[in-house]
Amino acid sequence: MKHMKYFYDKYHFEGIFNGFYTRFDSREEHWAFMLESLKMILNIPPQKPTYEYLKKLIGNKPVHFVTTNQDTLFKKFFPSDQVSEIQGSWDYYQASDTSTDQKLYSTKKMVAELLPKVKDHCLPTELIPKSDINGSELILWARGPQFLEGKRYFEEHQKWNKFMADHRGEKILFLEMGVGRMTPMFIQEPFWEMTNI
Repeated sequence: MKHMKYFYDKYHFEGIFNGFYTRFDSREEHWAFMLESLKMILNIPPQKPTYEYLKKLIGNKPVHFVTTNQDTLFKKFFPSDQVSEIQGSWDYYQASDTSTDQKLYSTKKMVAELLPKVKDHCLPTELIPKSDINGSELILWARGPQFLEGKRYFEEHQKWNKFMADHRGEKILFLEMGVGRMTPMFIQEPFWEMTNI
């Protein structure tokens, strides 16, 4: 509520995740919400000790994390080569038209530059970020109809594949944590298939 009271009072959504699916009155207001949300996500530490506990539990064992969460939290606690963000990451924006723009744009840079320019809970229209290449509006690099399956996407999958190849024939513990039924085809079902005896 400290950061989102205006948006809560106006739209009554609870939690940032629900805010991402809210229909805002304008693109300018939506961008103001996104910038404030990303500032919180990138800067406020986790409110529970889950990641610290997991780090302690794992110790020095070889490990790889496959996550569909875009919140960047795994990379705050584990080296990025041990994490595969297979559904994208809120560390990046992408062009809404990926036919000619395959770049990813830094979220941190955008938040730092644009959040101070938000006025009356709206980002001025002329400041709404656009692709350097084709002028299309930028969107978060997160699974959706326009999701960019480009170089970074394949690198994220390759990290997971390399871990599995490096440990082929060894005993591997597959642990699902917080995997819901929203996108079972990305973690849950592959894990079931790989552990089916």
